[in-house]
Amino acid sequence: MSIIQQLAIKAKRDADKKNEANSIKYSLAKQVPDMKQGFSIQTNYGSIQIDSSEASEVAAVV
Repeated sequence: MSIIQQLAIKAKRDADKKNEANSIKYSLAKQVPDMKQGFSIQTNYGSIQIDSSEASEVAAVV
C-alpha cells in the first residue's frame, strides 16, 4: 500500500471520528436539558428511574 493510500485511509478515519463526535455532541445538547425533568435507564437487569429532584444533578454532570 502506498503512502498516499495510507494517508487517505487515515484521513477518512479521522473524518469519521469527527462526525461521530459531532453527532454525540448534538444529541447531548438536545437531550440533556430534557433529562432535568426525570428519565429512566433501561438495562438487561431492569429499569432505573431517576426523578426530577435527582435528574438536575445528573444532567449537570453530563
